[in-house]
Amino acid sequence: MRADVTHSDWKEAQATLDGLNIVKWSTDTTTLVRNEVRTVHLAVQGDRCCYCRVDLKGAHGLSVDPEHILPEHAFGQFNDKMLNISVACKRCNMTVKNKSTKHIRSIAIAQQDPWSSHTYLIIHPNLDIFEEHIHPLFLHTVSFDLVWYKAVRGSSKGPETIRQLKLRQLQRNTINSAQGRNISKRARTSLSALLDRFTILWNF
Repeated sequence: MRADVTHSDWKEAQATLDGLNIVKWSTDTTTLVRNEVRTVHLAVQGDRCCYCRVDLKGAHGLSVDPEHILPEHAFGQFNDKMLNISVACKRCNMTVKNKSTKHIRSIAIAQQDPWSSHTYLIIHPNLDIFEEHIHPLFLHTVSFDLVWYKAVRGSSKGPETIRQLKLRQLQRNTINSAQGRNISKRARTSLSALLDRFTILWNF
């Protein structure tokens, strides 16, 4: 388990959830409770999506989803467990991962051992350290933004997270967006050089 998931705010949020009889997250939790849980998980994740690491700082509450790592429809008994909750952007939570169980070894294994990192084929937001499996590279400029994901050598979860969460697609989208923008010749030259450098880093 990550060292930063045992602090007092985490325990207080879990105590709040323990006082509820949660069957369905959207109807059995109040806005206040959801905000409390979201705030704690945003702090744990450094204000980033737990899967793609896109910056969520300042994002409207409706664009930041409480993410149930083990989906509600198959693992309702874990709906009120902080270890089974994180924060994700709409893309990762609703469009890509959604209700999938492909990220676990099997439903039976997850039912028996839900808090073991080994149960999960991808990076678990609360049981694993993201940067031990993937090095995300973010570049923000006045003219364009780029994101690049490099799996850590020797990690099986890194490549699988990139595959299942379609992070290469997100990477391509930022590159295509930057290349398609009406930017200056100087900025386009800088973009080309950066893409070459990222390619070198990726193949290193």
